[in-house]
Amino acid sequence: MRVVPLAICLVVFSTAASAQSFGEPLQCRTFDRQIAHFEMMRKRAVAIDSDLWKDRFDNHLAQLKKFRLSQGCPDKSGAAEFARLMKALMQLAAQGAITFFTMGMM
Repeated sequence: MRVVPLAICLVVFSTAASAQSFGEPLQCRTFDRQIAHFEMMRKRAVAIDSDLWKDRFDNHLAQLKKFRLSQGCPDKSGAAEFARLMKALMQLAAQGAITFFTMGMM
């Protein structure tokens, strides 16, 4: 019977952790999923060599990316994404260094 409360705690904490996902609003993650879906569909259009569908997906992707930026979501271009990930890595490294050099006092 000890397994049931443990399982409930794991479910609650895992859903809370996944809902935060780097502090991005839900709307931004929704745009990310839509953009990923339409990029996949564009690859399929390229595979079947359909110029009409490629143009339509290009236009739709451009509109989605523009609307995503206008809603205040962080920029997901290559350089901006790399800078954001490096910042998160440096913060994690600094936190680990503080813990190491203070011998766990902080």
